[in-house]
Amino acid sequence: LTFGDVLGQGSCGEVRSALYNGRQVAVKTLCSKLDARSEEGKDLLKEIGMMSHAFRHKNVVDFYGIYEHDGLPWLVMELMPGGSLEQYYEAKKKSRRDGRWRPKTRRAVSWVEDILSALAYLHAQKPPVIHRDIKPANMLLTGDGRTVKIGDFGLSRMCPLSPGKAPLTPGGGRGSGGFLSDESPMSTELTGTTGTYRYMAPEIFRGEGQYTAAVDVYSFSLVMWYIFAGEHPFCNIDGHSVACISAENDMRPEVLYRMRIPRELQGMMRRSWAGKGKERPRAAELLEEVE
Repeated sequence: LTFGDVLGQGSCGEVRSALYNGRQVAVKTLCSKLDARSEEGKDLLKEIGMMSHAFRHKNVVDFYGIYEHDGLPWLVMELMPGGSLEQYYEAKKKSRRDGRWRPKTRRAVSWVEDILSALAYLHAQKPPVIHRDIKPANMLLTGDGRTVKIGDFGLSRMCPLSPGKAPLTPGGGRGSGGFLSDESPMSTELTGTTGTYRYMAPEIFRGEGQYTAAVDVYSFSLVMWYIFAGEHPFCNIDGHSVACISAENDMRPEVLYRMRIPRELQGMMRRSWAGKGKERPRAAELLEEVE
């Protein structure tokens, strides 16, 4: 790897551009003060473990491998030059005098189809993969802004196994490069509060056990609202309060005429944010409606 610019930075590490065999890639790193046993290290191992299943889909960010640096695993993946949907919207808004921007309807519908295509693919895996953190910041764009791919699998899990079966290991094997093994952290219990509050499904916020891929469909419906509205749902309320009111009082954002959402997609969005997971359509069913 030949490293380039820093693309993003946080308290636990950074994402850098790099060159690998003549190809531009992105590398997610871990701070040198942390190790693989830290919570942040475990989270990165989980993401590596999930992506090492080598998903191959036009709307899922590609995984290339692991780069070892001073005994730490760094995740090497496809570079998405367009950044996230959230970054893209913010840049567009800053370029406008009134600070407002929304994509043309055709482009918005295309992005919705991309996200559904990726979710349908992930949910069709055996066992199904639940992303658990579908939000604009994890929807990544190609350089021309035409295609959306789902990224950041740090919170993703496979559906719980049937009773009596051994738990899954990240990558589904006996290890890779010394980082992934049978002892690597991989929960088979999809319980607890995880994800981003503003886009969180009610059953996750309520701490209900054994939820399904329907949680991704709920989050998708709010991302869909964001795409057409040009802003986060209930942007004037903090995320925790949004999750609380949505779970307890069944609150959902208003669908306004100015959003220019095709009527058939409005119905699809409302069905997708139903309060109970069993009432929501599957991603594959929604994809058929859009295509």
